[in-house]
Amino acid sequence: DLIRSVIEEAYTSADPRFMEFQATMHQYTPEQMYAIIAPTIPTFSALGNVVQSLDLDFTGDQQLTNAEATLNDLELSVTPYGIKGNGIAKRENGGQPSGQMGITCTNCAQMIDDVFNYAYRLDTALMYFNPQQAAAMAPNPQLAEGIKNFLLQLSGQDKVNWAYDIVSDPKTGITVNGKSLSIVLQLYGEFIVPALKQNPAPQHRFSR
Repeated sequence: DLIRSVIEEAYTSADPRFMEFQATMHQYTPEQMYAIIAPTIPTFSALGNVVQSLDLDFTGDQQLTNAEATLNDLELSVTPYGIKGNGIAKRENGGQPSGQMGITCTNCAQMIDDVFNYAYRLDTALMYFNPQQAAAMAPNPQLAEGIKNFLLQLSGQDKVNWAYDIVSDPKTGITVNGKSLSIVLQLYGEFIVPALKQNPAPQHRFSR
């Protein structure tokens, strides 16, 4: 009801925020406009409880040449999925930081799919108003698969809840679940880079 009332107001409002779009809006009836916008409205009730939590301790000098940070708790989650983490990092005498951080992504594949699906809904709505901009911002399905495959290769055996142990050591460098930075970059080049070079067809997306 709120969205419908805003649409009705936008058709005749003298508010500069609406006047910019009125010429495009008048190509559609208010009911057609609602049908375009409705799929972009998130179904918040399906997400259940939303948790945003950050507990961080930090000490250090102004130049950060000597500093220590302890991430006691980090959580960004809703009912179906989320991210949790904790860790510690330390830097002494301006040297390379050392530390460890653990991150767990619950139902990570579903989260990535849902993010991209919502991006499709936004982009489809934008197509009605600015096709060129929508085409430039088009979500890339190959990128979604590339991100999932990349993160899965880095994680452990659990195919649903992906866990990452990130370690920074001045002697051995940075590792993710025991994999060196060079291997991480190799996996990035294998799964992410090819997807970034692919451009989805705007016509196909619009027909969906």
